[in-house]
Amino acid sequence: MTEPVERPRAARETLPRRAAPVTVLTVLHAEWIKYRTLASYPITTLAVLALIVGMGLLSAFSLVWNVDAGASGGGAPALPPGQFLDGMQYAYVLLGILAVVFTASEYTQATLLPSLLAAPKRVPVLAAKTGLIGLAGLVVGALGSAIVLLVAPGLLAGVELTVDDAPEAVVRVIVGSGVSLALMGVLAVGLAALICSLVGSFITVVVLLTVAPIALSAVPVEWVAKLMVYLPTVVGSQYLSPDPTATIVDPWWGLVILAGWALAFLVAGGLALCSRDA
Repeated sequence: MTEPVERPRAARETLPRRAAPVTVLTVLHAEWIKYRTLASYPITTLAVLALIVGMGLLSAFSLVWNVDAGASGGGAPALPPGQFLDGMQYAYVLLGILAVVFTASEYTQATLLPSLLAAPKRVPVLAAKTGLIGLAGLVVGALGSAIVLLVAPGLLAGVELTVDDAPEAVVRVIVGSGVSLALMGVLAVGLAALICSLVGSFITVVVLLTVAPIALSAVPVEWVAKLMVYLPTVVGSQYLSPDPTATIVDPWWGLVILAGWALAFLVAGGLALCSRDA
């Protein structure tokens, strides 16, 4: 019998290794590396948080200054918590721009092709980007609104103003802030995947979230003006209303409609991504 010939060590090291399976989690990890290693992404995310908190506290300070300049606030009714979160409107736009740059810049910088070569199935790539931006929006929105509602009552205590601390109102505002900001980010990711142009996606997001509500409200036609309520930034902000029973759309149904917007753009973007060349 002949002895088995042992392969040299160098030859063994050059043998091809079995490639690890590409899953949504591995693609998500790759997208997370992109997100955290480019400084502009985490800085912009923190800027969204600072915008929500800063504008909320500025609203509280303005109330304190107005009360100091006029009559005492003693005996005034409790203020609705949504009154301190006007900054959410600006946060929607800023996170939408971040989502557009994170998605569409790969077309401009020609880095999408390597990503698709590493993950041949395109849906996991879009799902990873969507999940990452959605999670960032959820955490930042909920955390920012919670900080505002935690600090604002202390600022108003000196002028005898109170904030409505009913659990239903507080939960509605905190959860609504997180969910609505996450859905705005998902909407922007889908739109960027659909348009596949950084400048075009940037302009479309800004127009849809800021210009369109103003333009429709200015049209002197009743049914056109009513359509404004169903635009993303308007319907997604119904949870901030001081009297949810007086809103045209129920706050939670408003978030459902916003989710429909986000899902429609995401599906359209996914179909476009899968049907064209990188």
